[in-house]
Amino acid sequence: MGLFNLFNNKKSETRSSSADTLVGFILFISKQIDWDAFNTNLDKDWEIKISEKPTASGQLVFEFDEMMVACGFVETTVPNNEAEDIAKNNFQWKEAVQVTGTHKAHVILSVMRGTNAIERNLFLQK
Repeated sequence: MGLFNLFNNKKSETRSSSADTLVGFILFISKQIDWDAFNTNLDKDWEIKISEKPTASGQLVFEFDEMMVACGFVETTVPNNEAEDIAKNNFQWKEAVQVTGTHKAHVILSVMRGTNAIERNLFLQK
């Protein structure tokens, strides 16, 4: 097999890897989450309708536009001041460090699968 055989027109396989997973945090000022309000905001602000319900342990998994979205509520601050450290880089929000320092809990949001990396990133930013 020569080097140029790598470029033949065979059907390529679709593979998923950890590089396909995007992760972000949603910060909360209280140690409670209102999943109904969370779902209502997704629908009202972004027209994302989901019917799945969270588990008793605070996890919600749903699919949207061929993407799998996993949300996990964590009743503590983001460890090691990571949120505040990242907020230091936000030159457009002067109070970022001060405001992020007030969070009491967070949701870890993971966006997986999907065929379009741009769409996954746009969804994560919503």
